[in-house]
Amino acid sequence: MQHYRCHDDVFLNSVLMEKVTAILLFLIILILFKRLQYFSWLYHVIINGFGYRLGDFIKRTGGFEFTIYYIIFGMLQRSDSIVHKYYRKTFKPNDIEILSNIVSVNNQENNSTISIHLRLGDVIDNHERSVDDFLFNESSSKNNNKTIGTRCDFNSCKSEGYVKPMRYYEEILKKIPNSITKIKVFSGSFKETKNPHKSKDYLKKISAFFKQNGYNVEINWNKNADDDFKQMCNSKYFVPSGGGFSTLISDVVKYKGGRVL
Repeated sequence: MQHYRCHDDVFLNSVLMEKVTAILLFLIILILFKRLQYFSWLYHVIINGFGYRLGDFIKRTGGFEFTIYYIIFGMLQRSDSIVHKYYRKTFKPNDIEILSNIVSVNNQENNSTISIHLRLGDVIDNHERSVDDFLFNESSSKNNNKTIGTRCDFNSCKSEGYVKPMRYYEEILKKIPNSITKIKVFSGSFKETKNPHKSKDYLKKISAFFKQNGYNVEINWNKNADDDFKQMCNSKYFVPSGGGFSTLISDVVKYKGGRVL
């Protein structure tokens, strides 16, 4: 019994030392970057970027292309989080095999359920366009299949292609297998936005569209990011939104033998 207790103490101490090392490295980097104006952009990323940015971390974008930031961020996450597990296994971006193994769970609803991801939040809430304009404006320059634009801030957003128009879901409707009875919609906005009611309005209208076509709709709004990601990755059928997060999920779904509609 004493042997096991000793082993546990060693493990806990090693975890603690890892966390302390990460914090010390972080503080040193902050001091250096604050002094060196040449690295002011990366300093800004480190200061403001410690939300749980799962997609950017796996793809190694948005500051995570810097290895030291990648290491510190990975170390500081919960040991049972997807980010921490991925960091412990690889430094490679978009390693779909490793990611698929990390998120693999048994989904009992696979044959009768479709997962839909909606990219909302800042890309619609901070944008000058209205919800109906996003849904029903058929301009090819706005509602294209490519994501364009710069990072959104609180006052404005010029990004396009993340929020899909209604005609996109009308086409999806034609592809849904007859075995499907339930649709699970995943979305959220994990930071403060200018007009948060716009995300809720868009979500309500997309959900109503599928309900009117005879499907049971379950909405997952602002739930645990890891849990949502796992559920979507293990879907047999997946409908992506615009952006890299949906693309990442699509890659895992296809790797695991699922179908992206």
